[in-house]
Amino acid sequence: VEHLLADAQTIGYRAVRLESLKFLVEAHALYRSVGFREIAPYMGNSMQDYQAQEKMDRYRSSAVFMERRFARSSGS
Repeated sequence: VEHLLADAQTIGYRAVRLESLKFLVEAHALYRSVGFREIAPYMGNSMQDYQAQEKMDRYRSSAVFMERRFARSSGS
């Protein structure tokens, strides 16, 4: 995970977002250990293309949304 985050930062990402079902508590602990923080549900999540719009509220309530922001480098 740390290598993937380092690669994302190297190629210019300012943040990485993810979503995970609430019952996957071990995954959430891993994500927190590398700097992810919980955030409010965001539009354009991964299930948007697979869930009918009327089911999205139910999905959002069953998922944890997280984000890892990267510090801006002094050159940007």
